[in-house]
Amino acid sequence: MSTTQIVPKIEFDSPLETALATNDSFTVRLMPLKVQAVEMEVKTKEDYAAIGAILAETRSIRKNEISPLWSPFKGVVERVRDFLKVQQQKAENLCEEIDGVCRRKMKEYEIAEAKATAKEQKKHPDATVQADIPAVEGYRRSTTYPITIDDPKALLRALLRAYKAADTRRVQFLSQFVCLDENAIKAHARETKDVNKFNAEMPGITCRKEGA
Repeated sequence: MSTTQIVPKIEFDSPLETALATNDSFTVRLMPLKVQAVEMEVKTKEDYAAIGAILAETRSIRKNEISPLWSPFKGVVERVRDFLKVQQQKAENLCEEIDGVCRRKMKEYEIAEAKATAKEQKKHPDATVQADIPAVEGYRRSTTYPITIDDPKALLRALLRAYKAADTRRVQFLSQFVCLDENAIKAHARETKDVNKFNAEMPGITCRKEGA
């Protein structure tokens, strides 16, 4: 049974040529504002108010003119992109499924052949017995070393013991596996909203307040 693919129809709510021409006019209006912003020195409250006016005008153009202009086209682009992504993903998922089945069965054979080779080697210690595994184009046999983290805190305890014993080499080795979650630390700073409290709670990390 055949299936019909529905390709999104591209329809523009406003002429593309007009949008491009209008967008060019934004560049003409924005370039002088950029020059003023770059060249202006903010040393007085009047300067501060002046560059603030440039900021406000720039944001107004962006929000009230540029965004509405391109908004009709954005939906079309997103629909086409999503459609193409779905089509590509369907084929890639099938490739991945086949790839996984092949690699699993090949790995099973490799393991069985390695065991057979080791057994044969014991029977003939004076000879070199090699595994009979053919080369496959685009595929490289590899040995994996899966891990299981049984006790996440064990590493931290070992690191603490190394610090107490002043075992520098051990500390350096274990420290590379302990990573700070910078996003979680930043989130805590935002929640705390108190620089002094945060700095007291978080050793080795300095928080500062920026902005009003």
